[in-house]
Order: sequence, then structure tokens, then C-alpha cells
Amino acid sequence: MDLRRDGTERLIFRHDGERTTRIFAAIVGGILVLALFIWFFTGTTSPLPILATLGLALGFFWLVRRTQTESIAVFDLENGAFGLRHSRRGQVIEEIEVPLLAIEAIIVDVAAGGNPRTLSLRPAVVIEKTIVPLTQTDFETGERPQTIATALRLFLGHDDYGLIDDSIAALARLSPRIQPAIRLARLGKGLSRTEAFRLVSSLREVEPTA
Repeated sequence: MDLRRDGTERLIFRHDGERTTRIFAAIVGGILVLALFIWFFTGTTSPLPILATLGLALGFFWLVRRTQTESIAVFDLENGAFGLRHSRRGQVIEEIEVPLLAIEAIIVDVAAGGNPRTLSLRPAVVIEKTIVPLTQTDFETGERPQTIATALRLFLGHDDYGLIDDSIAALARLSPRIQPAIRLARLGKGLSRTEAFRLVSSLREVEPTA
């Protein structure tokens, strides 16, 4: 995930999906290592098991490469426009163009699975009470998603504080699933599971004010 300024009136968010490819490459490597271990230490003389495993691993990696998605979002103050495009292998698969004023909030979206002690996030915008992530499938650990979301909030004149609280509220009210909001409340605010559940449940019951 990367955010850069194009002049004084435009910010461009870009994500090329390389992280997903690296993760799956590591998985493929692990599969190959395991296959080699079994082949060498079980005493089998037939190369068919290792060749089959290699073929499956390479096919899996090829599939990941074909599904790798590039995402570009442009925040244009001069023209008052927001554009988001997801493309795969040069082909556009989703595109959104709306006035910049249609963006109601900048938040971070949360991956519900993965390491129970680590947050995986991605920047997102709220448009017409709908959460629109800036990446199609990928999330990232570390500070960068929050840093990008905060920079976008400042650029658009939104409050630069309250990112986690605003994100929890948006996820609680607008997401069909409760787990992402609970996860963010636990790991982002340091709440217990019970406290996080109560907070998110109370937010889901409250209609947002106009």
C-alpha cells in the first residue's frame, strides 16, 4: 500500500497486490519443502509424488498470479472527484467515480481471520452508508493502513483523530458481520472480548445521526 501526492490538489493511493503473491509464494515453498522431505525420508523411488506436488504448487501459484489485483484510488480536490479502480492483468474489474463530497468518512476495514493477536487492516471510504475498501481483497499488518487513512482524513479536511473509534462505529453499523468491529475494538482499543462485544452491540442498535 502506498500513498503519494500528485501536486497540491491530488492524493493517489496505490496497491499492487504483491504482498498477496509473496504470501502464497511462501505457502507454495512450504509445500515443496514438505514434499521433498517426505520423498527423501520415506525411501520412495518413484518421482511421481514429488512431480505431482510440484505441478499442484505451480498451478496454485499461477492461479494466485492471475487473481492478483491492482487498486488505484485518486482523491482530486481541484475537480472535486474521487475515483477507484481495481484491475487484474490490465483488465478493469471494478470502477467507481463519485464526487469527493460523497465520501462520508475515511476509516480502516478489518480482516476478521488470521492471527488472533494481530490486526490486518486496509483503508476504506464510506459512501452512501456503504463501506468501500481501497483494496479489493488485501489487508496489511503494521501501521501503514492507519497512517494512510489518517493522511487521507487530513487531506479531505476530516478530523485527524478518532480513526479507530470512527472505524468501529462504521463497521458496527454498516457491515453485515459483527466480527470485524469486535476485533478492532479488542485489538485497537485494548478491550476484553466481553467489553468489545458490548460496545459493538450498542453501536449496532444506535442509528447514526444525520
